[in-house]
Order: sequence, then structure tokens, then C-alpha cells
Amino acid sequence: MENIEKDDFQSITIQDVRTAVRETHRITIRELSEEFTISCGSIQSILTEDMCLRSVFAMFVPKLLSSADLKVDHFSAALDLLEYALMDEPPLPHHY
Repeated sequence: MENIEKDDFQSITIQDVRTAVRETHRITIRELSEEFTISCGSIQSILTEDMCLRSVFAMFVPKLLSSADLKVDHFSAALDLLEYALMDEPPLPHHY
């Protein structure tokens, strides 16, 4: 019986953390830890393992971008290169 209660508590906590992160994207691990009274390590584990997020420049973002996001990024980069080509300027400065 103890395991079931512990699993229920964990799933409730994971759902609560997920909801809090969705509501406030800029919330820190420390703030989440204080709000849910669990350790920073547990919060980080929930974010990285259960929610499949990773830390990028001190922010947690989804590990995988959707194919639509990638297409938009690729298209934007191609347009930037086309602009440079039309202006007869190299995309990166050369240092001689």
C-alpha cells in the first residue's frame, strides 16, 4: 500500500510541476523546489527526465523541435544567405 501512495504523490507532484512550468516559463528550479517542498535535484529530474526538457542558457526548453520549427529556421537562414548574396557581401567577416 505504501508504494501506491508514494507513486500517487509522485504523479501529482510531476503534474503540479508541469502545470507550474507551463504557467510561468521563467520560473527557476529553486522557486519550484520551495513551492512544492521537494529538493532541487528532484525538480531537475522531473524537468529533464519526465518532461523531456533540457537546460539551454539557464532556461529549460524542449529537447526536440517540431519539423515545422526546423523548416522555419532553415528557411530563415536561407533567406539571410540570399540577402548577403544579393548585396555582394560575405555572410561572415574574413580576417586576413
